[in-house]
Amino acid sequence: MTLSLAPMTTDWATEVARWRYPPPLDIYNPTDDTAGAMLDGNHLAILEDGELVGFIGLGAESRVPGGPVARDDVTDVGVGIRPDRLSERFGTRAGELVLETLHMAGHTALRASVLASNERSMSLAVRLGFRETGAFLSSRDGARFVVLERELLS
Repeated sequence: MTLSLAPMTTDWATEVARWRYPPPLDIYNPTDDTAGAMLDGNHLAILEDGELVGFIGLGAESRVPGGPVARDDVTDVGVGIRPDRLSERFGTRAGELVLETLHMAGHTALRASVLASNERSMSLAVRLGFRETGAFLSSRDGARFVVLERELLS
């Protein structure tokens, strides 16, 4: 099975907008404007043998309301995995592809905000070399998020 990244298309964005995660991950469920927002040029589709299995978002779309502000020296990043692929340890392979691609594209440091109760994502971030640098409560719903950062060495 081969993983690749591709520019987000309307069809893939529409598919992502239909994804539904079980509680407590339902905080990540797409909203009515998800499909349109994913066509902003800051989203890539994660494909496995040409089939959509996830996405990556960069910049403002990856920041949680109430969290850290934008910085020039770090790229905010968020990764979404299709709900039916969550328990397959698929995130490690996808995360490694994302790290390699962003490094090759010239990004030097990454930052992710992860729901504190999302043990699976927290564990994945640590496996991928991220370290905790802070925490905050979302101004949207009061949920606690952990801020993790990772340098991409040249």
